[in-house]
Amino acid sequence: MLCFSQSKSNRTMRTRPRVIGPSPTRRDGLMQLELLVAAILLITLVGILSTIGFRLTRIAKDSKNYQIALHELANQLEVLQRLAPEDRAAALRELQISSEVSRTLSDCQISAEEIADRFGRRLRLQIVWPKTPTLPPVELVGWLDAQEVSR
Repeated sequence: MLCFSQSKSNRTMRTRPRVIGPSPTRRDGLMQLELLVAAILLITLVGILSTIGFRLTRIAKDSKNYQIALHELANQLEVLQRLAPEDRAAALRELQISSEVSRTLSDCQISAEEIADRFGRRLRLQIVWPKTPTLPPVELVGWLDAQEVSR
């Protein structure tokens, strides 16, 4: 908005435009508001990214534990498949996780079950984490003496 004013020192009608607009203090208030909004957005972004980082770290650890458990079950199954049937029964009663794996996979339990049905005998091994119920058990099933059955 333009406003015309007369100068008192000069008798002539000389006018000069005067601009009426936002004052510098009002602009400082807007700048503080912008900084506040930017700070809130930054804090929110840092909170979200840190949460995602913790979750990804947990998922990577669980995935590594799952792979180690699967390798341990494969090793146990291979050993049990090569044993004679009478030695296998004794080995199933004394089934334990190896010491190296038990240090990595803390608080896990291994179990074995021999299944006999019309398709043959199978051995089902399972590792369970009782203190972490969110982790699913790891299972591995192997044939002891497979029989071919045609339908």
